[in-house]
Amino acid sequence: MKVHRLVLAALGLLAAVSSATAGEAKGITDNSKMEHPADAVTRVGPDGYTLVAEGSKPTKGAFVDGGPTAAPDSDTEQAKPLPRVLLIGDSIREGYQEVVKQQLAGKANVAAIPCNGEYTGTGLKKLDEWLGDGKWDVIHFNWGLWDLYGWEYAKEDRSPAMYEKRLESLVLRLEKTGAKLIWATTTPACPEAEATMLKRFKTELKISRATERKYLDAALRVMNKHHIQIDDLHTLMLPELNKHAAGPDDVHFTGAGYGLLGNQVAASILAALAATPDKQGRFEETSVKVLLEIGKERETDASAPSPK
Repeated sequence: MKVHRLVLAALGLLAAVSSATAGEAKGITDNSKMEHPADAVTRVGPDGYTLVAEGSKPTKGAFVDGGPTAAPDSDTEQAKPLPRVLLIGDSIREGYQEVVKQQLAGKANVAAIPCNGEYTGTGLKKLDEWLGDGKWDVIHFNWGLWDLYGWEYAKEDRSPAMYEKRLESLVLRLEKTGAKLIWATTTPACPEAEATMLKRFKTELKISRATERKYLDAALRVMNKHHIQIDDLHTLMLPELNKHAAGPDDVHFTGAGYGLLGNQVAASILAALAATPDKQGRFEETSVKVLLEIGKERETDASAPSPK
């Protein structure tokens, strides 16, 4: 399948980058100090392609009719600005964003919102501010864990129906940017009662997989309606919880877990940058599960100050 080759090609390039820095990823967070989470998903366009790694010279690989060729080594080509990428999400996004920046260095200018994106209600209030006046080529976004758990917003209407309604409004605004959009599915709820709700808010809250599924499905209905690419971070991390969760009562991850997430997010962005929409400006609707074999074979672990 062409889409599958597209993602695998992106992962192949990231593997080459990762091998040079294995064990040295920077910006991974110490999850024990984190109080709140984020969310995240991968869907790519229809055209397959082959990525060409950069050589020692400044000439970069280009793509012509699905195949690689050398790009012109001219001042004009070298001066071409890199695509601009924006990451939107909560503390999960804060945990993997430095990995994404490192993986896409020289390929895209990656920025992130300056705060925790919290729940969909916060997104509606602050999205215009986060987007600013500049043009974005790709926006990778998620809301979900805060809608599930509530935390400071526990008294707000965070039902699956309201979550879906708010996401619809957020996507309509994001579409006005003209950027390629990538929805990151929300990473898994923790299996036990979440620690912050219990300790700070004196509420024992355990999210079942059935409840979680209602929110995942609500988001997918919106994304499928708008033909949004999907980066399936939930499917990526669910089988990894025993190994990479910060704890059974914690929605965050270890450094190696954030390495897995960052690699997949970077791969989905590369795929989106190379994808071609149809005549209606839409991308293929079928979700593609990206298996990060490079992450499983060579885990990236590091520690850094925890995002606030």
